[in-house]
Amino acid sequence: MTWDVPGYSVVRVLSEGSAGRVVQAIRDGFGEQVVILDRAEVVEDEARLLTTLRDPHVVRVHEYVERRRALVMELVDGVSLERLIGESGPMAPEAALRVLKGCLLGLAAAHALGIMHRNLTPANVIVVGGACKVTGFGVDAPGTPGYMAPERGQEVTVAGDLYAAAAVFAMCLTGQPPGRLRLDQLPERVRGLVARGLARNPVARPKSALAFAALVDAVAQNRWVRPAAIPVQPAVAEDEPRPGLVKPMAAVILVGLICGGGAYGIAKVVDKTDKDDPAPTAPAVTRKAAPPSSPEAAVPAISRGRLAYTVGPAGAVAARQRMDVVLSVAPAFVHAGGTVTLKVVERRVSVGCAPTVKWSVGDGQNGLWLYPRSAGLLPVGRSGTPVKAAVRRPGPQVSVKGCARTTVIRSTYTFRAALKPGTYLLSPWSPPRVGRVAEGKTRAVSKGRLPALTVR
Repeated sequence: MTWDVPGYSVVRVLSEGSAGRVVQAIRDGFGEQVVILDRAEVVEDEARLLTTLRDPHVVRVHEYVERRRALVMELVDGVSLERLIGESGPMAPEAALRVLKGCLLGLAAAHALGIMHRNLTPANVIVVGGACKVTGFGVDAPGTPGYMAPERGQEVTVAGDLYAAAAVFAMCLTGQPPGRLRLDQLPERVRGLVARGLARNPVARPKSALAFAALVDAVAQNRWVRPAAIPVQPAVAEDEPRPGLVKPMAAVILVGLICGGGAYGIAKVVDKTDKDDPAPTAPAVTRKAAPPSSPEAAVPAISRGRLAYTVGPAGAVAARQRMDVVLSVAPAFVHAGGTVTLKVVERRVSVGCAPTVKWSVGDGQNGLWLYPRSAGLLPVGRSGTPVKAAVRRPGPQVSVKGCARTTVIRSTYTFRAALKPGTYLLSPWSPPRVGRVAEGKTRAVSKGRLPALTVR
């Protein structure tokens, strides 16, 4: 059987439906087994960034084939968490904590690139030995009831992914859909952890996946004392859950589809345990306010924006060059004398690898500008206010794969002068659109939105 993604031959079709087609394939000339998700609702800028993500807790994406909206992924020999719970019943708290930590570390790696999950469920977690891998990134899924945060709308956030991770954890512990969860069904030592993750108010949840993972470590090591009362609205109650422990896991091999509402992934065996995991630490949480050294205080809020630029001959269907940018600013607020860090992840792709058009964004100079919210998600004119700040900018990190060049730049700004309080759009360019194009009859398109920064 052949398939129309160049360089790959289909072994078998694993699934086919409205959400796309999933096949097991072989990379021609190499014999490498892969899984290809074809014709899916892919978030293009995130799909491209996924090809640069390397983390032991995330199913690796080798390639994104744009014209097919196809993700080429590694093949994992493992079992989905959904199948494992269905066959073995609820997990012991220690095993469930390991799964939660692995999910959170995978989310943290993706969030660092500005990639959200959108539909984390047990079907999108692959258990391999004592570790797990998260799959399903890069797919525009609507979300699954019970795992979808109450505030979920058109905007997807870090807080929403953390809610889903806590719901997956609750499913591990009870074997029951999280929408029917009662806190008294859970072992007492983990109730506070679940309550924090499933808080209806996203502000009450941990501030990041790494902060949540630090709390998981604290619970696992009996260093976290739950406060007397945590504001959580328990969901609809149901019968008591089935007691039981996870059955011993022998060599369970799954070569096939993990498909949960449009999220997929299967990959080769990575036989790692939590001993290889990074080990964030967290002090005990007591009834007193969290000290400055706690993960809650140390990890500030982050605001993100995504931009997409294409440049090519006027009237051409495919642009000669494309640049996708993820901007993230932390913390998402600042005051006079305060400091923020702006991270720019820029990925440029040129048809044929040789850029034929010289162009730049804005006036071609690096800086920092604030635009009023009334200027729109991607301001057109140069109405931005330049920010007076001391800047520290280490050298960029550059990687090249094929015709794609990815550059990561982290700039730290210390604000020198006070600005009028309010919320602004932040941009490293003025204006944040394609500016100079050194070729006639060229079509340039700018799309996206800027991150927000609040001045106090």
